[in-house]
Amino acid sequence: MSRATIVAAVAVLMAGCSSVVRQPQVRLDGIRVGGIGLTGGTLYAQVHVTNPNGFDLETEALSYELELEHPDSVGQWVSFSRGTVDEPLRVQSNGSTVIEVPIQFRYSDAGGAVRSLIRTGTFNYRVRGEVDLSEPIGRTFPYSRTGTVSLTGARE
Repeated sequence: MSRATIVAAVAVLMAGCSSVVRQPQVRLDGIRVGGIGLTGGTLYAQVHVTNPNGFDLETEALSYELELEHPDSVGQWVSFSRGTVDEPLRVQSNGSTVIEVPIQFRYSDAGGAVRSLIRTGTFNYRVRGEVDLSEPIGRTFPYSRTGTVSLTGARE
């Protein structure tokens, strides 16, 4: 068998494998306060990742951008925080796990959300990003979720 035939066979096999990997589902379960300072603080987002596949998924990184809806302009989103979680994560086949994502913020960036939380007890959020799978194949899956955070937790 020639080298070109082997390369073509591997490419076909990888293409077939990539089409059977179903996208992991990512949602924000809640946000808790980690610490408060004079100019800002740290929040911890509980990100729930569900694996709908019959095999384990492994990732080395999860990127995110957290946006808050402007309380006075419905549909207008303000970037609050963005970053990457660079730690190994394994989600068992047909299972799920919750990871805590630390989010650093400044009060000046959170003004509208803080006003909304004080006034109504809630604020709307949108989180989006990518999960970079390393196993069983290298592939990137985007995710996006919109919901409401209240003093009692997140809801969709």
